Amino acid sequence: MNGILLNRNKSKKLEEVPHSRPHIDQLELDELKRLIAEGSLADGSSVNHFQNRLTAYLKNQTVIAPSGRKALTAALLSIDVSGYEVVLPTYVCEAVYYAVLQAGAHPVLADNAEKKWTVDIESNLQRASSRTAALIKVHPFGINPFEDFSEFSSRSIAVIEDLCQAFGPTSENADVGVYSFFATKEITTGQGGAVSCSDKNLFTKVSDLLRDEAVFTPMTDLQASLGVVQLDKFGYLKKRRERIMSEYVSALPEYLCDPEIHRRKFDLTRMILWDPLGDFEQRRKEFAEYGITIRRGVDALVHRKIGLSDIEYPNSVNCFDHTISIPAVPSLTDSEVERVVQAIKKVWK
Repeated sequence: MNGILLNRNKSKKLEEVPHSRPHIDQLELDELKRLIAEGSLADGSSVNHFQNRLTAYLKNQTVIAPSGRKALTAALLSIDVSGYEVVLPTYVCEAVYYAVLQAGAHPVLADNAEKKWTVDIESNLQRASSRTAALIKVHPFGINPFEDFSEFSSRSIAVIEDLCQAFGPTSENADVGVYSFFATKEITTGQGGAVSCSDKNLFTKVSDLLRDEAVFTPMTDLQASLGVVQLDKFGYLKKRRERIMSEYVSALPEYLCDPEIHRRKFDLTRMILWDPLGDFEQRRKEFAEYGITIRRGVDALVHRKIGLSDIEYPNSVNCFDHTISIPAVPSLTDSEVERVVQAIKKVWK
């Protein structure tokens, strides 16, 4: 295997190591076959079961949504943000921005902290005003940006935790949490999402919204049964990802490893690195020579998508330029992991 990597100009084309790939095996196939054989395709029993399992795991009342974006839209609508401002990062999936618009609110974009993948309390507060109804606290790659909510509570600003890249319970004082079960997430139902919260009145509002099939397409029993199996093996998936990342950290030069991020303070869900080179296209080509697909941390900065200047968001621009994400999904085989390790050693030799 190493010989193939060392002689990367051989005519034989390497099979691609994908950046993202869901972990689907015989367990999911058997469950889908069982459901089809029983004809239980639309009675809602699997959806209810999955929802109950999520409620137990997330330790809060949980309702299923069609997607992460729709989950966020419903959460925003339930706290009546229409006509008000909502603070969110510019360094985030654009679906978050469009969910805010769909809820009738005005998005206000915040810059990352310096050389960080997250927006800290100070950056969020700088963007907040008397018109701010909510803050979307994004956990990029599984990183929790802060724990103290007191400043926002004192201003009557609701905190929505975007946990679409960090599957687990919400922080203690968060008003609501939203999740995605897209094919690239920690557990998948193909498409799908969820909203979780502790306040009964808020939960009733968001549940009523999501039950309106004219607006929110319901999850199918087939999708939900897939989710139940994924949840059953989530512990294994998490440990597998941790082992893969540990191998990468051992292979990486020390200057690429952030002690806070890569030494298990957070449960990383993607193997992200701050590359001093700051030339993503160059790194993409280098890894592609070994048949390995890498990605940026985010595909685009929201402020650029809507025509705003980089001047207001220097830290996010810096983060966008210097961040790369290498394959670390649990579905990687041992041989694929070894190929990535060898490529790491060659790219950063």
